[in-house]
Amino acid sequence: MFQSPMIDLIKKDEEEDLISPMIKSIQNKKEQPVQKSPMIDVLEKSQYLQTGTTIPSPQPKQPLQDIAKITPEPVQAPAEPVMGTAGYVGGKVYSILIEKPVAAMAAPVSSVLEKGFRLFGLNTLADQQAKVTELYNNPPITQNVKEQTAYLREQAYGKGMLQGVGFDVTESVTQLIGLLTQIAATKKIPALQGKDIMDTFKIMAGHAVATTPGGIEDRLKAAVYRVGYSMTPFIANSTGATGLTAVTVDTMLNTFLTSPTYMEAYKKAKSPEEFFQMAIPQLVMDIGMAWNTRGYPANQKIAEYNKMWSKVEGQVSKLKPEEFVKLSEEVDKIYQAQQKVETEVKPETTKPVAETPTTEKPAESGKLEIPEFIQKAENVSKETDQIVQKMIEDKFQELKVIRDMKLSSDKGIIKDSEGRTIDRYNLSNRPLWYQELQKELGRKPNTLNYEKKL
Repeated sequence: MFQSPMIDLIKKDEEEDLISPMIKSIQNKKEQPVQKSPMIDVLEKSQYLQTGTTIPSPQPKQPLQDIAKITPEPVQAPAEPVMGTAGYVGGKVYSILIEKPVAAMAAPVSSVLEKGFRLFGLNTLADQQAKVTELYNNPPITQNVKEQTAYLREQAYGKGMLQGVGFDVTESVTQLIGLLTQIAATKKIPALQGKDIMDTFKIMAGHAVATTPGGIEDRLKAAVYRVGYSMTPFIANSTGATGLTAVTVDTMLNTFLTSPTYMEAYKKAKSPEEFFQMAIPQLVMDIGMAWNTRGYPANQKIAEYNKMWSKVEGQVSKLKPEEFVKLSEEVDKIYQAQQKVETEVKPETTKPVAETPTTEKPAESGKLEIPEFIQKAENVSKETDQIVQKMIEDKFQELKVIRDMKLSSDKGIIKDSEGRTIDRYNLSNRPLWYQELQKELGRKPNTLNYEKKL
């Protein structure tokens, strides 16, 4: 019997319509990731306990490279160690101080040579130079140190979160010390010895451009943020903060400056533990770059003075009235003797010296010569001493007021020849200003009433 081809085509379409949903369903199931049941996790853990083996710890999140690129870019941890302890310690010092900065400076030069060889058709030399460039981009000892560091970090986090955080902090501090060592060595070069703050900015930016691995964009980004690190201490000091308060203010400014790294860690992290694992290097750099911020010298001196007087006032408040009077009289004598010495005029013993022609070049406009700079610094120091001396005098007068308030009155009675009381007397030992103020207020005045009276 003859069957039309059209009928065969219709039957084929009907069969495909029936089969295709089933095939698509099976394909979708294959594409979907297999989700492990919680019961399977329990069974797997019980098997580890029965066999006596340690349950494997979850892999820690890789740390994010700090935004100024002081810490190296992280790598995947190997399954086995690649270096011994002695080799790792020596290799890390060599990598931080020598190999990594030298390779970073040589890589752009090698890349330019490679392109120059190709431009002139010297392909053989260009291929050889390309291998040299690759070696500079991935220096061998530095790569081994990075892999060993990743392995040790994973082992530390396997022992616990606290050990892992301690390892990350130690590693970040090591990298920061390496940077500061390089900067200190750079400033020893006569041509790069900074005389003002702009020279410091130039050194920080130039060092970042020269020694940061990667392309020109990475190098410029590192330079911008390292200069930013150098600027925040001036902002923190201008607030008047000193000591650890100044460190805290500078750290907050640094975290604001490097906030993109924290935002990236926040977006990638699925828990607070993962956030800290990724953000610790950046946090260590923010604190480390602010650690030497202690406030301007004048503010530090005033803060030390206030701290000293707070201790003195605490001790004075515990004294008995007669002890306080005796102490204040001794202090008054010392103060008056010091004032007498300072007001004495000493005769001049120096002889006039003939002027000699100078060979110094005139100072350029907008720049300070070293002698003038030192003189200005000495003037600032003298002004600070005058401020502190005035504060000491004011405080001394305040202590004298407190002493006067602790003085009492001499009271007694007057009797006749037969021993009968005929009168009483009350002779005040307090100064006249105190007696007048007491009469005006109708009660014993305090230091606040005295200040208002003044």
